[in-house]
Amino acid sequence: MGGATHHVRLMDKANLYEPDRLVGCQVLAVVNFPPRHIASFLSQVLVQGGLYGPDGVVLIEPERPVPNGCCLG
Repeated sequence: MGGATHHVRLMDKANLYEPDRLVGCQVLAVVNFPPRHIASFLSQVLVQGGLYGPDGVVLIEPERPVPNGCCLG
C-alpha cells in the first residue's frame, strides 16, 4: 500500500493463505475510508474477497500486474 509499512489483521475466515504467500501480492482494496473500529482494532482499509463456503475468503487479485493505487474501472 504505497510502500508504507502497515499492520494487517485478517478475519478468521481468511485462513486459506499462508502469510508468506501474501507478501508482494496485489489485491483489490478500498482505501480513503474514514477509520473505523472493527473488533479491537482501527481499520483503514477494506480488502475485498469472495466467500468460499463456510471455510474461508478468497482474495480478489488482478489477472495481471497493475500500478499500485490505481482506480478500479
